[in-house]
Amino acid sequence: MNSVSAALRDKSRKNHSAILQAIGRTGQQVAADCIGTSVSTVSRWQSSDGTAMGLEQIATLLAAIGLKVVPVEMKCFPAHEVAALFTLAKAHLARAQNVESMLNFEE
Repeated sequence: MNSVSAALRDKSRKNHSAILQAIGRTGQQVAADCIGTSVSTVSRWQSSDGTAMGLEQIATLLAAIGLKVVPVEMKCFPAHEVAALFTLAKAHLARAQNVESMLNFEE
């Protein structure tokens, strides 16, 4: 990863960490069973020395193509939509004098 930019290296490191944490939570055996492979294969992916495609290389590939690893329970929203909602909420809260006025939409 010597020719990889610092930003890409950081994203790759975060992806790799998320993958390792998920395998740690789930367990190698469960992960291996889910994809129809052996525990030793999952272990080799985790400890790849760069001579074969391992989790670190996959994490870098994901970062390079603009993807990131997040837990399944996370929800992702486009930043511009969140910014719009924040602006609307901020404007509405700025007009509110108290709870009753905040809930009165007739203004």
